[in-house]
Amino acid sequence: MNRLTEICLIILIPNLFFCQSGSRIMHFNTNNSLIPSDVIYCIEVDSSNNKWIGTDKGLAKFDGKKWTNYSIAKGLFRNKVLAIAFDKNGATWIVDSVLSKYDGVKWTNYSEPQYLNIPYNSRQLVIDENNVKWLVRSNSSLVSFNDTVFTDHLFLSGIRSIKCFENDIWIATYNKIYKYSKGVLTDCSWDKNTNNNIILMIDDMQIDTKGDKWVLCKIMKYGPGDSFTEELHLFQLHGIDDYKEINVTCDVKYSYGLKLELENDIKWIGVLHYGLVKLTNTSCFLYNHANDSLLTNVVGIIAVDKQRNKWVSATNDWYNIGVSVFNENGVVITSVIDGDYLPSLYSLEQNYPNPFNPLTKISFTIPKYSHVTLKVFDILGKEISTLVDKGYIAGKYEVEFNGNNLSSGIYFYTLSADDYKETKKLLLIK
Repeated sequence: MNRLTEICLIILIPNLFFCQSGSRIMHFNTNNSLIPSDVIYCIEVDSSNNKWIGTDKGLAKFDGKKWTNYSIAKGLFRNKVLAIAFDKNGATWIVDSVLSKYDGVKWTNYSEPQYLNIPYNSRQLVIDENNVKWLVRSNSSLVSFNDTVFTDHLFLSGIRSIKCFENDIWIATYNKIYKYSKGVLTDCSWDKNTNNNIILMIDDMQIDTKGDKWVLCKIMKYGPGDSFTEELHLFQLHGIDDYKEINVTCDVKYSYGLKLELENDIKWIGVLHYGLVKLTNTSCFLYNHANDSLLTNVVGIIAVDKQRNKWVSATNDWYNIGVSVFNENGVVITSVIDGDYLPSLYSLEQNYPNPFNPLTKISFTIPKYSHVTLKVFDILGKEISTLVDKGYIAGKYEVEFNGNNLSSGIYFYTLSADDYKETKKLLLIK
């Protein structure tokens, strides 16, 4: 049987380069990349699928092909990068002690004495539809910046997370959820279903595309004497007072979450000492150091890119280990130049060259993740070679067939993926 050796699959879509490693996990650190430090504070993915990684020694950008580093020597105010966000004009904003902006050419640092009332070292940074930046001073004061002045808006003790939806700012403190809209603060911790306050010890909050809030929290369960356990809980908040608890069925009950990230209808939860939880509407999976070689089981940072890779790390409060890139369907490192050009249909192309001797190439496209087989048969229907037999993400792929050990004649190749099946003829002439 002929064997196909693959080091990397190149998906030949215009302006798009893919490299599929085949592995579910990759690791980046100071030893094998240009990440300036293994102490990671934040990871964000921009609209062009660039990964931005904030560390204690500067900022790293990875476009799928190359790394670019930014530091004090290259325009930062400080090397300690605590938060990252992107505005509507494509500029990158970071918190490097003060607030700084990169427009693709130069850095601008919004620092004193020109700019007063700066919230130093904010761990939170979001940008609304009007390009107003929102930060948090000392974990308690909500501050906005309109590119001219910093303005204090309100004081709330123990702010854990801020998010923006339709220009409303949603705030999660240690035990309450608030909506801040047009200068009005609304306490959204009352649940109309139980006619009671939801008392939460909140770790993180995210907002989906429908505007529903997802609140990751822990609840203390006290036992005999001074003993207690911490239970992980996830709530969905629809509107301002309609709470629903989401059951996390993985065996992580007696711990608590550190980070929550949304991938369409999938919830990814970083759980203390357990790893990374994938929660769907019907199932729950746990990925960790034991079954998928994550660098850490203390996942405090999660960012999902356009190829569904999960870029995860511990926070600097726990371990300094670099970044793990995880994809349950196989990691894909991608560089996007002019947007996404993924196929919408299955297709199998005619091999080229045809006739051939002894090498020819076969291309096929996959519109979604599928288990794919590509086999070659002789004229009597006997299978003579299996070129592909594994799962692929959406994209266009090319494989090479070597007929060196075959006789001249007509052969057939068949692509099967989900319910799709197609056969084409190839001609070997020696």
